[in-house]
Amino acid sequence: MSTWGGHWTAGIGAATADSPEGPFVDQGKIFDSKSIGVENSIDQTYFDNGKKKYMLWGSFHGIYAVELTKDGLAVKKGADKVKIAGTAYEGAYIYKKGKYYYFFGSTGSCCEGLNSTYQLVYGRSKSLLGPYVNKKGDLLMNNKHDVLIGKNEGFVGNGHNAQILKDDAGNDWLFYHGFVNEDNSKKLDRYLLLSQLKWDQQGWPYVDGNSPQKTANAPFIR
Repeated sequence: MSTWGGHWTAGIGAATADSPEGPFVDQGKIFDSKSIGVENSIDQTYFDNGKKKYMLWGSFHGIYAVELTKDGLAVKKGADKVKIAGTAYEGAYIYKKGKYYYFFGSTGSCCEGLNSTYQLVYGRSKSLLGPYVNKKGDLLMNNKHDVLIGKNEGFVGNGHNAQILKDDAGNDWLFYHGFVNEDNSKKLDRYLLLSQLKWDQQGWPYVDGNSPQKTANAPFIR
């Protein structure tokens, strides 16, 4: 639950269903900003390491993680929240690849149309709870990161990625949104964008051109 200016009334709930198509049943509030002690408690993501379940969340007031109950519908009794990244980020998402946990997040302004400065950034850690660092070893806790997707002449305000998915050829794909810098986008809708997420020899992620492209290969689906 989020409204502009309602940083201390924001909160996170859950609903469950037996299939992705629903119907979903409201399971109520997990926490709000006041009860968890984190201003603007929105933009949650879920991570299951096979032994424990975690929620990560936060929007420009720190990114936090907390362990959940076995059913994932409440904070585990006695669990303490852990701050894993600084105040420059929102929309965090964690992706495990090899020995590293990769932090993806968004920074900048999301919602000013073609003046938006939103961009996707990243870091990595050998532990889910950090410390996360950029390529130079600087801490994301200190708002030091590397840029994965920035702007170009065709697209601006690109950020807030969703789940990273793998196609049938084993390639990773990243969904996010952005504004299209063309005459027909003056209504300033944000569009769903897709880029292939690649990995260099040192295990760092990258996107060709560091920005969205108007033409690209498509995911391979059998």
